[in-house]
Amino acid sequence: MLLNHTSGLQNVPNAGVELEGAPDLVKLALVAELSTDPGSTFSYNNKATNLLAGIVERVSGKTMDRVVESGLFQPLVITDYTWRKDDAGTPIGMAGLALSAADLAKLGRLILDKGVAPDGRRLLGEAFVAELVAESARSKEVGLLWWRITAWERFTLKPDAASVLSRNGVDTGVAAGLLKAGSRGFAGKGELFAFFGESLGPAWPDTYGREITSRGIKLTDLFDQVHGPVAAYAATGYMGQYLLVVPETSLVGVRQIARKEGHDFAVDEYAMFAADVLTLSKAL
Repeated sequence: MLLNHTSGLQNVPNAGVELEGAPDLVKLALVAELSTDPGSTFSYNNKATNLLAGIVERVSGKTMDRVVESGLFQPLVITDYTWRKDDAGTPIGMAGLALSAADLAKLGRLILDKGVAPDGRRLLGEAFVAELVAESARSKEVGLLWWRITAWERFTLKPDAASVLSRNGVDTGVAAGLLKAGSRGFAGKGELFAFFGESLGPAWPDTYGREITSRGIKLTDLFDQVHGPVAAYAATGYMGQYLLVVPETSLVGVRQIARKEGHDFAVDEYAMFAADVLTLSKAL
C-alpha cells in the first residue's frame, strides 16, 4: 500500500508544506492519521513513501542507502551518488537521490532485463520486477512507485466539471482557469499540463495541489480520459527528472535538470518527454 499509494495516510500533496525540512520523516509518517481506509483509494503520497526507509532499516538492521548500495549499486558499478537525509540520519524515501544520467540509466536497464545485471547476476526477482510495473488495484496508471505510460491518451473537460469545482469550494479564479479548456481536446498529459501552465500560471503545480488535489478532486473527476495500451514505464521526479523504459525497443530514456532561480515549471518540467521518447522508439 505504501508502494502503490493506497496507504490512506493523511498527506499534503505539496511536499514543501509539511515534509521539506521535517527533522524525522519516519516519525512524521508514523503519527499521521488515516484519511481513507488503507487499500481503498489511490492518492499520491510522499509522506507514506518516506516510511519505506524506516521499514527497510527495521527489517535489515541497515539504513536504506546502505541496503541499496550493497544490493544494487555495487553490482551495477554505481559509485558516485549522494542521498539526502533528514536530521535523524535517515535517507529520504520520497526524493533526494542524485545519480549521473548514465548510472540512472543502469536502473532502467535492470528493469528491462527483468532484474538481471549486465554481468549475469540476478539482483531482483523476475516476479518482483513484473509486479513493480503491473497495474495496481486502485489505479491503472501506476504499479509499485512506477508509472505506466500509455502509447497515447486524450483528455477532454467533463460536462459537469464546473459543478465539481463549485461543490468543492475551489477558488473561483482557479476554477475559471480550468474551465477555459471548454471543448478543447488534449493529446496526453504533456499538452494538458501545458494548458494548466497557460491558464493557472508558472506555479500551477502548487496551485493545483492546493485547490484541487488537497480537496480530494481527481484529474478524472474533471476530465474524461481515453488511452491506448501501456507502452512504457517511468520513474519521475520534481521539475522534470525522468527515467523511462520502453520494453518493445529496449530503449532507456533519461532526462535531468538542476534547480535554479526563476524556475519556470511549465517550461522546465518538460511534460512531453515521455511522448518524445515514444516517438523516438517508433523511429527505431
